[in-house]
Formats: sequence, structure tokens, C-alpha cells
Amino acid sequence: MARAFVGSNPTRPNCQNAVFKPKTAFCIGQSESTAYKTVAYREANPARHTAYPADLSYQSVACPDQFTAMAQMRKPWTREELILAFNLYCRTPFGKIHSTHPAVVELAKYIGRTPSAVSMKMCNFATLDPAQQKRNIKGLAHGSKQDFLIWEEFNENWEGLALQSQTVLSRLNIHTESEAALDREFAETETSRTVRARLVQRFFRDAVLSSYDYTCAMCHLKILPLLNASHIVPWSKDKSLRANPRNGLCLCALHDRAFDRGLITVANDNRILVSSRLKAQKPCLLHQAAFESIEGKPILLPHKFKPDAKAIEYHRDMIFLS
Repeated sequence: MARAFVGSNPTRPNCQNAVFKPKTAFCIGQSESTAYKTVAYREANPARHTAYPADLSYQSVACPDQFTAMAQMRKPWTREELILAFNLYCRTPFGKIHSTHPAVVELAKYIGRTPSAVSMKMCNFATLDPAQQKRNIKGLAHGSKQDFLIWEEFNENWEGLALQSQTVLSRLNIHTESEAALDREFAETETSRTVRARLVQRFFRDAVLSSYDYTCAMCHLKILPLLNASHIVPWSKDKSLRANPRNGLCLCALHDRAFDRGLITVANDNRILVSSRLKAQKPCLLHQAAFESIEGKPILLPHKFKPDAKAIEYHRDMIFLS
């Protein structure tokens, strides 16, 4: 049976008190468990741990911060922690899901876990995302059943779970990208807008914009203050779709207004369609650049939460001015 040894790695002097193994000793499935048990044994029996022989070749399994993350993986996640992690997954561009991302570090601090544990949980949620499955994205081999249940719960009740998670974020005083923008948007109409609407809109905006990596799906503009999360099926038409990021497109202010007014839409093959009412106008330079130049071109598809085909069909049939 393969053995793990505790000590300092001579080839990595900055990695003290780590666990090492012969390069051919363990398969991936065994190493984390074996390493974890070895460190636990050493902490309980500091005088008995075995120094590794000098004539063996070693490969590092993990450093102390990684063992902390592994230990926390064994600590059950509460439902509140899971919905906060999923909320963060929704509003974080996929390429930025890592333990050094400021939002990951901040959430980890508030829930008492390591950034590595939070980022691993977010990667687990990614494996449940159909868009990521098509890209063959994989998380931990044995993801928690709770992760699946939270994913299903969000997909069945986006507005309810968005409200719950945003309420907890507000209680913890964790601010998101859309705070300032929505504060300005709702400032003059706060009396007619409920807190519920504000929180749900905040979740929707963050989830949609991050899915498109803060880029307009039609003109590729990347100026954040000029970007909106556009509802495909309008807010007033279907309550179940209000917070669903698959009912959203990231559009610049101009294309957002044109989409909302039915002057542009998206075809079944994701090409941009321009209304004949726009074509009838005498084109100026902006008209040509904003509409004529993009007609027939495919929209930018997001890394996650791709637009729902039925929502796009609804917009084309009920809102688009053909």
C-alpha cells in the first residue's frame, strides 16, 4: 500500500509541512483523502509523524491552505451558503471563477470558508449548467446532491431564489456590480417600486451582464455604464421569467431601447433582424453603424445561460415590428 510522508519539500522550500507522495504512488482519487488523513494524524500525533526518505522522488499533493479547503469540503454547506455561492456563480464571468477573485474572497470571509472552497463550489454549479456541459466543463467528481437541488430550485423559481439570495447579500452588506446603476434607476420611483423588485432586478442584471462578459451581444460595446440587462419576454408579461438570466440579453443602451421597442430582434439561428420601419428611415452615420452594419450578423452568445429559444420566439412574434 502506498504511503504518504510529511515534511518539507527540498525542491519547494516555501511549501513547509506539506504532504508528499512518490510520483507513481497514488491515483488522483486517493491522493486527497490520503493526504488529508495524514495531516490530521500528524496534528494529533506531532511526535510520531514519519520523515520521508531522502532517496525517493516526491510530488506535492497539497499545501496547508489546500488542506484547509479540503477540511472545509467535509463541513456540510448550509442552504444559505449554497444559495449565496450559486448567486455568485450567476454573476461571475466563467473565466473569473477562481480563489483570488475579489468577490470570491469577500464571500468566503462572510461565510467562514476559504476562497478555494467557495470557488470549488461554484465550479460544481458550472457542471450542472447545460452551456458548460457542452464545453465539457467538469467539477469535483462527486458533487453534492445539495448542489443539484439548489440548481433545480433556482431554475424552477428564479424570482424567489434571486430574492432570497439578494436579501442575504444585503444583510451581509455585500455590494454587487449593479448597485449604483439600479440605485440611480430606482431613485425617482422608489415609492412605486418594491424592495422585492429592486433585489430581483439586481440579481438579473448581474447574472446577464456577467454571462456576456460585460459585452453588448449586438455591437460588442464593453462600456459598463452603457450596458443593460434586457428582458426578452417583458417583465410585465411573465412573472416566472423576471429573474431568469436565460430571459435576458446584454445590450448597450441604444440596442436595448431598439429591442424593447421591437425595432430589432433575433432569428432562430441567432442572426440579428432589423425591422422594415428602421430601414425606411433616411440613414445617418449612426443609423448605418448601429443597425445596417449589424443586420444578418449573429449575436454574441454568452458563456452560460444562453437565451431561451421560446423567449426569443415570443419576442419575434409578439414584439418585433416586422
